[in-house]
Amino acid sequence: MKKSKKTFDYSQTQWGIVEIENYRSNFQGYELELLIKYLGKNAKKKLKVLDLGCGGGNVDGFLKSKFPNWEITGVDISTKALKIAKANYPKVIFLKRSVENLDFDSKSFDLILSLDTLEHFDNPGKVVKSARSVLEDDGVFFLAIPLEKQFPTLYWLMNKFGWDKGKRASVGHINVFNNVEILNLFIEAGFIETYHSFGGHLIYTILDYVCFWILRSGKKQKPSFESGLIVMKDGIIKTIILGLKNLASNIIYFESKIFSAFPGGRGHYLFRKYDQG
Repeated sequence: MKKSKKTFDYSQTQWGIVEIENYRSNFQGYELELLIKYLGKNAKKKLKVLDLGCGGGNVDGFLKSKFPNWEITGVDISTKALKIAKANYPKVIFLKRSVENLDFDSKSFDLILSLDTLEHFDNPGKVVKSARSVLEDDGVFFLAIPLEKQFPTLYWLMNKFGWDKGKRASVGHINVFNNVEILNLFIEAGFIETYHSFGGHLIYTILDYVCFWILRSGKKQKPSFESGLIVMKDGIIKTIILGLKNLASNIIYFESKIFSAFPGGRGHYLFRKYDQG
């Protein structure tokens, strides 16, 4: 695992504010579809769910709409994002909490989510161990994460030559992983891998860098591409960009489904807690 200097102000972020309507219209839609597929019949149970780094709560709101019997708690350090989450999704519990020392009772949750967040945390190993302590026996941890060192991918090439430093700094990626490092991180913390697949292949990566170049103008910290569209002034330009975004989301969705068995710049995992004793 490679770590870079932290220069990003997470307390000011407003990520995850775009409402998720279906799997193909949002950049995280494929991962949510995988989560439900991996859970299988267990998805219909009354689950206690913890989302690490929930942002504006769009993932939790989407899951709550599909599974009303789930008890979902989202934690984040961004006051701005949590304010939006509480206003938009009143049926979900949102708390301002550190993820490295989760102050919940032991075995409080059946399912823990980390969607595009583990790469942002100062000590991912400590986060995973803390998460394990609040998981029920045989509980599961669903992870979706950039694999920016995964060979052979465009992300790997950019990272190898140091061409990704500006992009990672702009979005606060202070940890860089490959598939083996993720597996080792969770095995050492007391998990076993149940499922995994890859995403973030060539088209996704190219579009990801295009979004970065669009957002990089100026010095002010920017929201995510999708969140930026929400606050953009209505008009023909916004309409065109939204249309292109929806087209790109659909292309990425099908690319991930077709090439999920091949190494890519994103990993999707379901880990299960096991008794180390």
